Amino acid sequence: MAQHTATLANMRATALIEELHDVLTLKAVDDGQRSAQVEMVRALHTALDARRLRIVVSQSAVGRVKWAGILLQGLCTPDPPGWLEPLSA
Repeated sequence: MAQHTATLANMRATALIEELHDVLTLKAVDDGQRSAQVEMVRALHTALDARRLRIVVSQSAVGRVKWAGILLQGLCTPDPPGWLEPLSA
């Protein structure tokens, strides 16, 4: 990751995947345990989806049009009062 070469293909969430596997291998004996197992699976899937989304967002780039909009917005924003004045001692 330090070289910014992480992709969804070469990175695995081994801890989350192992936990999901462990939860799926549990034998639920009553309705309460089955309900808890379903909720745990749902929570682990949500965590995996959030991780996947963070990787995708981190790999996205800001295009030229977006940079132009950011710069234009910065130029159109008024300076706060006293911004360019020297600090008084």
